[in-house]
Amino acid sequence: MHAYFFENLTQVRELTENWMNDYNESRPHESI
Repeated sequence: MHAYFFENLTQVRELTENWMNDYNESRPHESI
């Protein structure tokens, strides 16, 4: 990701938080 794709740091935080939520909650977890 490049900084010029975002308007401000708040937008970066929101997108990152959304991605983390999707990654942690929406994807099935494999057994270790």
